[in-house]
Parts: sequence; structure tokens; C-alpha cells
Amino acid sequence: MNTLDTVPCYANGTPYRPVYGCLSMDPRPPDSRYDKVLSLTSDDLSWGRFWQIISDVLMRHGYGDGSRQLYRSVMRKFYRFSCQTPAQTNSAIIDDYVNSLVEQDASWNWIAMNISVLRTVFDKLAGQSLTCHLCT
Repeated sequence: MNTLDTVPCYANGTPYRPVYGCLSMDPRPPDSRYDKVLSLTSDDLSWGRFWQIISDVLMRHGYGDGSRQLYRSVMRKFYRFSCQTPAQTNSAIIDDYVNSLVEQDASWNWIAMNISVLRTVFDKLAGQSLTCHLCT
């Protein structure tokens, strides 16, 4: 186990730096604009603009390119399924989407990843509680 004096490292020797953890060299930005919740109440918010905002927030929080591509893939599939604006998304649509993944015989890993992405996007970043009843 690591002590408080040592910083854990990846296999290649690069120090592990959590986004804003106690071992991070980067202090959390004091600017309150990083803590804003996205407003999904406007029907004028298109999926393109919504994704741009989400992607920017994910990048600020240290998500890598691969993770953001996965999020984009899940959000595109969800958009194609729902055919609704982000403001019209509700827990029934998310339930139907997850059930459609089960009906398509998607792997448990893919279903859990979709739930995780939807939970991060709608619940954590957008301040909703649309996926609180789903288990991962």
C-alpha cells in the first residue's frame, strides 16, 4: 500500500493524478462557472449544442478522448432512439431505451455503460434525477 509520502504510479512510471483528488497537482478551479448545472428546460437546446456543452465539461474534468468518444457514441444512439430534444427526455424514455438494449441482446457490460453514461450526462451534469432508479 502507498503511504501519504508516496504518489501511486502507472506501470510506465507516470504519477497517477486524479482529476481533483488529494494527490492531484492541479487545484480545483475556484471559478464557480465550473460548478454550473446545465439547463435542459429550453426546447431550443439542440442535441448538437447539448453534446458540445457536455463534451467541454467532460474535457475540463479530465476525461480522455476515448472516454468522450464512448460518451458521444452512447448519446448518439440514445438520440436516434428517443427522437426528442434533451429537454423532453424523461425517465420513461430512458427506461424504454435500456429495455430496447436488453431486447437487442446487448451485453451486460454495454447496458451498464449506457446507464452510466446517461446517469453522468443527465443526473450529474444536467442536475436531473432521471436514472436514480436504474442499477448498474
